Amino acid sequence: MPGLIDGHVHVLAYTANLPAAAEQSPYYVAARAGEILRGMLDRGFTTVRDAAGADYGSPTPLREGYLVGPRVQFGGKALSQTGGHGDGRQRGREVHDDAYCAPTHCRLADGVDEVRRAVPRRDPQGRRAHQADARRRGGLADRRIDSTQFSVDEIAPAV
Repeated sequence: MPGLIDGHVHVLAYTANLPAAAEQSPYYVAARAGEILRGMLDRGFTTVRDAAGADYGSPTPLREGYLVGPRVQFGGKALSQTGGHGDGRQRGREVHDDAYCAPTHCRLADGVDEVRRAVPRRDPQGRRAHQADARRRGGLADRRIDSTQFSVDEIAPAV
């Protein structure tokens, strides 16, 4: 039987407390992701699509045999508006660490120009994402499933 494919996972989400995970060392998060990936393979998944968080470094240790797990299709950081689904900053915190290697799931982008700059694109280092996730509405994790966030004009550059 061919392996299963999971179309929506977060391989870096070793805890449901994503803001706390974002404060961890990328090394610690990677070690925990290795455990998650092995469990996915043990359950029969041979390919997973990481919806947000995993970057170009995620499939490499699997391909080279340093980790055991399914193939990973990654999207990099999801796009979120300030205060939107994916803005995981704690109360009172103004800084959002959107550094490429920081273990956060989202990058904040407000307005058409910021969305255009934030969408993962092909680059010479091979960091091209397989897909992009623009969080245009609320989500279950933040209990705002009915809130519209990105405008049609802001979504266009992401598409």
